[in-house]
Amino acid sequence: MVAQSFLKRVHSLLAPLYGYAKRRRRTVLGIEPLEDRTLLAVSLEIAIEGPSPVSGFATSVATTEQYFIVGSPSSGTANSGQAFVYEVGTGALVHTLNNPAGGAGDQFGYSVAVSGNNILVGAPFYDSGTKSQDQDVGRIYLFDLTTGGLLQTLDNPDPEPDDQFGASVDISGTLIVGGAAHHSTPQNDAGAVHVFDTSGTFLRTINNPEPHPNDHFGTDVSIDGNLIAVGEVFDNTGAEDAGSVYILDATNGNLLYELRNPFPTTNDYFGHAVTISGNLVVAAVEGDEVGAANNAGSVYVFDLGSMTPTTYALHIQNPNPTTGDHFGHSLEIDGNNLVIGANLSNIGGDDT
Repeated sequence: MVAQSFLKRVHSLLAPLYGYAKRRRRTVLGIEPLEDRTLLAVSLEIAIEGPSPVSGFATSVATTEQYFIVGSPSSGTANSGQAFVYEVGTGALVHTLNNPAGGAGDQFGYSVAVSGNNILVGAPFYDSGTKSQDQDVGRIYLFDLTTGGLLQTLDNPDPEPDDQFGASVDISGTLIVGGAAHHSTPQNDAGAVHVFDTSGTFLRTINNPEPHPNDHFGTDVSIDGNLIAVGEVFDNTGAEDAGSVYILDATNGNLLYELRNPFPTTNDYFGHAVTISGNLVVAAVEGDEVGAANNAGSVYVFDLGSMTPTTYALHIQNPNPTTGDHFGHSLEIDGNNLVIGANLSNIGGDDT
């Protein structure tokens, strides 16, 4: 499995940035500042073999300046999942993080996040017991980046079967957020997110503020400071499965902003991927039609510090649109740097 990403620097909201991600059995990470709308050559390229063709290697990735973390949710003992920590400059393996529970099918490594010296790894299909109500409730683990040691185990604080808590995770400073998009209180699969601190203390549950069946609030989560961005990919505002994004206060769970799909059409899936840094929120419309290309994908940038925080400030369309690219399938922003993934882009070959 190959994952490839390109990074460019945003000098203002008027200077868009582009990129794409490739996935097969290896991971290739490329980082380079890009100017304006030009996709430049990769200045750093590291190729790493996954454990096996079916390991799910590079299903999730996260990075600091020195290290990058790669999730491999179908590798390890009984295919319970693993995550790997590598050096950015050399690609040398630093730590192998094995699933502490070791449960078959836990999908440990389905999601990863990193902040400072803390690594988060989600295991959304973890079973808390053998009864039907214990199935796929999910769990999150906190590791020490320096030692690779386990620091905390975060159990689903309001477990329901098939919650899949930990399918989306993020961390900022001492705050941790995990999505449970299939949580069924008060509506079936309405979704919820749970907030912890790095001591392992559960702080609060934030339920879907506008719950409807199958909304999947918590499909993706992102936190920066006290602001949480939550994707609700199957929200029907404007059109069926058009999608929405909610901005929440991490300190009290209050809803601050509702970011609606600017041009909703059926199966847009706005909010499938979200990321926040400071006042900038980026949300993907993975199913967006660009020209004649269905599901080519596009991305919207919102500025919460502007006079119109719920109106998009920038629309970034797939620069090389073909049907089924899913531009925006994955996103990451840090300051003025944004990476946009298109996991089914045909650059270099079909669905590369």
